Amino acid sequence: MTLTPIQTAIAILVALAILGIIIEYVTLNRRFAGFEHIAGAIRGVRKTLKGEISRDGPDLIVVGEYRELPVFVRFSNTLGEPGLTIHMAAQASFGMSVAPQSVEVADAGRNEIRTGDTAFDNRFSIRTDQPTQVSLLLTRQILGQVQKLCCSSQTALHVRPGEIELTESAIPQPQTWEHIVLHLQSLRVLAEAARAIPGSETITVARYERDRHIPGRVAIAVGVIAAVILVLGASEMQKQPPAVEAGPAIPSGIAPNDAVNIHNLDGWRVAQADDFPADAQTWLRGTGQELNGMVTGDFSGTGRGDDIAYVLTNDKRQFRLVVIANHANRYDALFGSLALVARIPKDSAASVQWNGPPPEMMNGDGLLVVTNSQDRASGIAMFVGPERIASGAPTDYQAVSLR
Repeated sequence: MTLTPIQTAIAILVALAILGIIIEYVTLNRRFAGFEHIAGAIRGVRKTLKGEISRDGPDLIVVGEYRELPVFVRFSNTLGEPGLTIHMAAQASFGMSVAPQSVEVADAGRNEIRTGDTAFDNRFSIRTDQPTQVSLLLTRQILGQVQKLCCSSQTALHVRPGEIELTESAIPQPQTWEHIVLHLQSLRVLAEAARAIPGSETITVARYERDRHIPGRVAIAVGVIAAVILVLGASEMQKQPPAVEAGPAIPSGIAPNDAVNIHNLDGWRVAQADDFPADAQTWLRGTGQELNGMVTGDFSGTGRGDDIAYVLTNDKRQFRLVVIANHANRYDALFGSLALVARIPKDSAASVQWNGPPPEMMNGDGLLVVTNSQDRASGIAMFVGPERIASGAPTDYQAVSLR
């Protein structure tokens, strides 16, 4: 029996609809492999975050947004790795570690903070290199949220510049979804409190951008196009090579090997000297350096000296600082204003006078970041470590030796 073009079009639509369902079913089965017993909870987390589910090797990840802050939740069955990790972006400008007393955390901070709650202090240790900021953070209300987050002796909480991370050694069961939602609520309160601490204005959190490309929908859309062509009575189609959509252009000045480590470059360009204040250019030139959007150095402490910090800007006059150290993206943050970024040689870091406790000195060079050239106290010194970034505030950025 010969089908008419309309009948053929309907048959294609039905076949592709079934194909889309099959693709979605197979994709979901593969995605939840190893986590079938908590698949319902994971779907609940995805719905709460209005996000997406993906795999990272054996681990399963849910990425989305909770009350306007980007969040990713990692589930892992890998031996030696936390079963649950919740990572929330936050305008935190300091570091703090809360870990069980029985666990030794590398780079946790030199200063131990006592809360006054004997039961909690006997179970957990709060350490930091910025005790002033942490003391401002830990009000009675926020301490209560920290205690809710540290719900077992297998839990650890870490605050770092730009992020808050909670880990649990095992995936909580039962009521996995409810457990995670309660943690998200407490983390959001903690993030809001961190935003109120002086220095948070230097940290900008970018909104989560949702990926809406779904294989099943793409297949159906292709089928609809094919059906329309058949309905119009196209008896013969000339085969043409599919058009290949060009990827986003790499801004001039960014090395291709670095560009693959930087997300969402569309609309950004490397800042030039004219993008910075004239007085900042004059001062930096007096130190023997030129102000531009690329600062090279040995920030990772490997001795190779091939690390680089990019200062990017866009048409909205926003600035973005990206640090590529040891071939990895170690820092990526937005700034409403930026006066200059310069290298602090490793040998000069020890002579810096600090406003408050000095940061932990790492093995490599540092970065001097100044948000307001008219305010000598607006500088921040950053040092890249193997696991985290340490930062401190110089008393006078113009007194920092850059030679």
